[in-house]
Amino acid sequence: MTLFFKTICVSGAVLWSTVLQGCIAQKTEEPLITNDNEAVWSDSYTNSYHNSSAKNFFCYKSLEGEKGETSVLDYESMNSISLCNKPNCKHKDKGCIVKRLDGNVPVFAENCAYYFVDEEPQILENEEGKYDLKLSSNLYCYDLGTNIEKKLLHVDASVSESCYGLLLHDNILYYVENQYSRSYDDAGNIITSGNTGGKMSLHSVRLSDMQRNDLSELYDCEKINEFYPLAKDSGEVYMMGLHDNKIYFNVGFVTQGKGSDPPTYRFYVTYYDLTDGTYHGTPEDYEHIDFAGVTYCSDDYLVICSTGQASVWKKGVQTPVVLDDERFDYNYQLMSVFDDTVFCFGSAFDLNTKEERKIADLAGKSVVARYGDSYIISDIGMQSDFEKIPAEKLLN
Repeated sequence: MTLFFKTICVSGAVLWSTVLQGCIAQKTEEPLITNDNEAVWSDSYTNSYHNSSAKNFFCYKSLEGEKGETSVLDYESMNSISLCNKPNCKHKDKGCIVKRLDGNVPVFAENCAYYFVDEEPQILENEEGKYDLKLSSNLYCYDLGTNIEKKLLHVDASVSESCYGLLLHDNILYYVENQYSRSYDDAGNIITSGNTGGKMSLHSVRLSDMQRNDLSELYDCEKINEFYPLAKDSGEVYMMGLHDNKIYFNVGFVTQGKGSDPPTYRFYVTYYDLTDGTYHGTPEDYEHIDFAGVTYCSDDYLVICSTGQASVWKKGVQTPVVLDDERFDYNYQLMSVFDDTVFCFGSAFDLNTKEERKIADLAGKSVVARYGDSYIISDIGMQSDFEKIPAEKLLN
């Protein structure tokens, strides 16, 4: 009997103003964005729940629909609409971009959305006459102006679930492939499989000619499992974003609690350096891993948290600002940094003075973006109740 386990994923090119114009123009009397008000993307990153790479828009998984609906918030008007631009579309057929995304959030470039769609896993007889798991995935490009989808790439032997992260940088798409964990009987036939605890690796594809490159394995679950035996059923790697020309990852797995303590999901941090194509952060001592996690990553700031501490790297500065607070933890995901200010716990931490200020407007809220002279905030899940508050008012 074959079992498939599904886990909950945790965890942010150039997009001109025409990308979302089609989505918006057919649903409002006037477009919410024009050629005089460009949405410029230096990179495009998604963790499948949201993409905050644009200067003018926030693309996110809303609470609408059966599995959630991919929506777009326009910062100028604060109007939020479906990514689908087809009039009267019910988002039920495969010709709809929202249906194809299945609640996930893509990356964007030049009027197009890019995303993977995994094929259903199958149990098939292999060349040796044994039954094994067959995995495959396809990369698609969806033109938001014409509503035409095009298959760009077929990948065998793995899936590329978007919840592990996608990054589009300099016309190259970086993504994570997962081959699943597997167990076999004495005859060599597969018994069980799961999407955790298996081989995961970083790959890239250049969009101009679809040249695909295998870049690096992201973790060694067998070595981790020697000291953390729950890793074989829980190990995963999440792409967290790009900072200082490095793609950062959280390698996560469940560790056994001590005594009566319950098992705990923990991370360590790795990165792939685009400058020289090398992978860093693999533990030298697996028995004593330095547990920490990337809790925020952007072009301007990188935050790595461990128990009771947050280290904040600013673009162009070699030494991090270290904030000490017992509330910081490597699992804490609801954090953002703008204007030398760390927003979390309903507070603002000044990176220059390390002082904390409680912000009444941030109770149960998180800061999504900086737009003009204002901050965009939302409910703690970043899925609804968006609000634009002047920076002076929020920090007063």
